[in-house]
Amino acid sequence: MKKVASYDSSHIDVRSGLSGVRTNASMYLGSTDAHGVFLAVRELLDNCLDEHLAGRNKVARLHIDSDGSYWILDQGTGIPQGIKEISMHVNGKNIINKLPTMQAIFGELHTSGKYRSEAYAVSVGTHGIGSKGTNATAEFFDVVTFFKGSWYSVGFKAGKLTSPVAKLSKPPKGPDGTALVKGTCIHFKPDPKIFSAKSFPPSLAVEWAEIMAYLNPGFGIVISSTKGKKTFVSRKGPIEYVTTRIEKLKAEQIDPLVFEYKSDLADMVVAFTNCEGSEVRGFTNGLSNTEGGTHVDSAVNALYAGLCEALVKAGKDKLVYARQVKGEKGRKTVFKTADFKEGLVGLINAKLHKAEFASQNKAKLTDLRMGKDYLILATAAAAEQAHHETQT
Repeated sequence: MKKVASYDSSHIDVRSGLSGVRTNASMYLGSTDAHGVFLAVRELLDNCLDEHLAGRNKVARLHIDSDGSYWILDQGTGIPQGIKEISMHVNGKNIINKLPTMQAIFGELHTSGKYRSEAYAVSVGTHGIGSKGTNATAEFFDVVTFFKGSWYSVGFKAGKLTSPVAKLSKPPKGPDGTALVKGTCIHFKPDPKIFSAKSFPPSLAVEWAEIMAYLNPGFGIVISSTKGKKTFVSRKGPIEYVTTRIEKLKAEQIDPLVFEYKSDLADMVVAFTNCEGSEVRGFTNGLSNTEGGTHVDSAVNALYAGLCEALVKAGKDKLVYARQVKGEKGRKTVFKTADFKEGLVGLINAKLHKAEFASQNKAKLTDLRMGKDYLILATAAAAEQAHHETQT
C-alpha cells in the first residue's frame, strides 16, 4: 500500500450546497441508470401529490420533451416567498446567512415544509432532500411559481444557482408554449455526466400515474409528449385498483368477500383470488414501497388472525385448528400465515406524518406505528367483517 507523505488540512474536502449529492448521486437516487432518471422525475411528481394531500392541488402533469428534458407542473397555490436565515457556528461565533426561501427550498439540503405537520398533515417527502437531489443531478433546473398574485423564478445549473430568485413581469410559458395561469412549473434535464441513461421506459411513469390515481380518487395525472397525452384519474379509488389488478393478473376472485378497512393510519383493500403468490402491495402516503414493510406484514397478519377469530366464534373450530393429539401441548392451526397469504390481491396505503423507512429510497417501511397497535385495530376490523360474512 502506498504511504501518504503527510496528512493535513488540505486532504479534507468540504462539500457545501448540493455538491455532495453530485459527487455520490447513487446514494441519494439509488442508481444513476434509467431508474435513477425516473426517480429524479418522480421526486418532483411526489411534490405535486403532497400538495394534493394538503388540499392545495388537484392535477399533476409530466411532459417529456424531445430534447431529453422534463417538465413537471401542478395547479397548487405556489411556493411561499420570503427570506430564511441559516446559522453556522464558526470558532464559537454564530454567523447568519440570509437566503430567499425559494432558493433554499431547491438549493439547500434538508430544507422542507414537511418536518412539521402544520402545512402537510401527510406527505411523501420528509427528509428535505427530494427536489434537491433532482436539482443537484440536473444539467439545468428552472422553476417558476405563482404565489399570492405574482410569478417568481429561480434557476440552477449543475446544482449551482445561476439565476437568482426574481419577480416576473409577465406569466411564463409552459411546455406547450402557452402562458401559465397558476401553480408551479419545473423544467430540468438530467445531467449526462451523472446518468448512464438518457431517459426511462415510459411504463415506469404510467405505472406510477395509475397507482397514484387509484390511491387518490379525484386527483388527475397527465403524462404528455410530442406523441400525445394521457390522463389518469379514478373515481372509486383503491377498490377499483384491486378489481383492475385481478383482471391484469388473469386471476379470479374465489370469495366475494373483499376486506376494506379505512382508518386515520391507513387504507387497506384486499381480495381473495386464485393467483399464484401474494399480491398485497404496500404504499406510504401514495409512495410505492417495493420491499413492503410493517404495514404489509400487519395487513396480512390482521386478515389471518381476524378470519381465524371469526371462524372460532362461529363454532367452526375445525377449519382453524387441527385435531389435537393426545399428550400434545397447545393447538396447531390447519393453515399458517404463509399459506393464507397465497392468492391475496390488494394494497395498503399508510398515511403517516414523518414516516420512517429502512433507507432513503423508501423501498421498505419500518415505522412502528404500523406495527403492533395497527395490527390490533385491523384484526378487530377483519374479525368483525368476517363474522358478519359467516352469518349471512
